[in-house]
Amino acid sequence: SYDTLDLAGYNKEATVENLKKINKIVEKATKHDGKVKYSKIGDLKDLKILAISDGGLNRREERTKSVMGKMIFLSNKEETKVSPLLWKSKTIQTVCKSAKTAETRACDKTIEDAIYLARCVYEIYTGERGEKQIPVQMVTDSQSLLDSIESTKQVEEKLMRPIIKWIKQMLDSGAVSNMRWCDTCVCLSDAFTKPGSRLNQTLLEVPPGHPEISY
Repeated sequence: SYDTLDLAGYNKEATVENLKKINKIVEKATKHDGKVKYSKIGDLKDLKILAISDGGLNRREERTKSVMGKMIFLSNKEETKVSPLLWKSKTIQTVCKSAKTAETRACDKTIEDAIYLARCVYEIYTGERGEKQIPVQMVTDSQSLLDSIESTKQVEEKLMRPIIKWIKQMLDSGAVSNMRWCDTCVCLSDAFTKPGSRLNQTLLEVPPGHPEISY
């Protein structure tokens, strides 16, 4: 997904080198059967949405635009069974001043999608429309973002204050049940924000010292 997003910026001025990269992407894609498998996870009371976001600073268009990555799963409470619902690599249209800004904007958009999907799942199971939903668990590899959410002090970048406040509101209201940190080495959305991510080689490798991460 990231490779495709990155090369899309060269449509008007493509080079032979770009074409070679495209051929490698096609080769990589054709090595897999392209199937997404879903298994029975559990009853409605056992379900939750597991959402993972990541932001990459100044990755596109002459290093002026940043990239967000998101991956959202339907999961059981123990996170031992998960099924992918949404994954995306996308340019952040607003120029980001820092890595924390990119992470914050990525988290904001991922939460929106996660809450929407949590309500859709509840409606599918019950037939009830409205704001009722299954729990949403948010995951980020940005410790500075978590610190800002947990702090009572306002962030220095004024344009980020409304977004941080909205995320806090989602946590206070219960729309997002919890938000936790994970190591970048096992942040699944990292593969959607940069080339050569370790996660492009394996999504299941958990480094020593991080037993709490169980994707």
